[in-house]
Amino acid sequence: MTSQPKTVSVIIPALNESVTIGPLLDRLLEGSRVPDEIVVADGGSTDDTQAVVETFADRGVRLVAGPGGISENRNAAISAATGDIIACTDAGCLPDTDWLELLIQPFDSGAAWVAGLSRPAEHEPMQRAIGLAMMPVPEEVDLDHFVPGGASQAFLKTAWGQVGGFPEGMAAGEDTLFGQRMIDLGFTAVVVPAAQVEWQAPTTVIQMIRKANVWGRADGAAGNNEHGYLRLIAGPLLMASLTLIQVVRWKLSAVLPFSLLSG
Repeated sequence: MTSQPKTVSVIIPALNESVTIGPLLDRLLEGSRVPDEIVVADGGSTDDTQAVVETFADRGVRLVAGPGGISENRNAAISAATGDIIACTDAGCLPDTDWLELLIQPFDSGAAWVAGLSRPAEHEPMQRAIGLAMMPVPEEVDLDHFVPGGASQAFLKTAWGQVGGFPEGMAAGEDTLFGQRMIDLGFTAVVVPAAQVEWQAPTTVIQMIRKANVWGRADGAAGNNEHGYLRLIAGPLLMASLTLIQVVRWKLSAVLPFSLLSG
């Protein structure tokens, strides 16, 4: 007897994403594996996010009300989803056309949890550089200890139920804590490096520091990776300081001889 094929729901938490949600839905619906359904949980947007999502209603996209926080919205979307497999991504991301197809393949071999990867958008060099500093590239991933990010992972809905859903009341870092709880229950993520989504990294060092601060505080409160983002911030600050020192030294070396001559 052959097992019935598993149905797949893609869930997306959203809040004021009227600019990014349309391109994301188009990309998912044009992919090599179209989801059986897409569920967007809107956390009370004050822009046109809900109106944009509703234009996709005849293409298998459902809009549900989310309580507001990213974890709460994720859980609301998953609760409303009917798929056996839940694939997660975020508004603001753009999955590759084969992202979902590659991401769900390990479930055919008995996987319960699968991790894809994220890569930074390459609209400008600074954004790419910051993205590479903030998120691991495929070559850097330790496949045996990788904790999936919220924007590129999939799991059985039953596994999500066992772990109690995404931890709520967190401004960030909910995906890390969710992953740790999955691991504590004995789940191991199968990593598929080729299943990638593009995400919008900060475009300035100041924005990077602010985002790293939010991520670091959330992970620290949850007891995960307390010093990881401190190291992330320290690197650019150290490079900026060394650059400033070199500029000052260069200016002094250029000005000092003339000062001595005029003296």
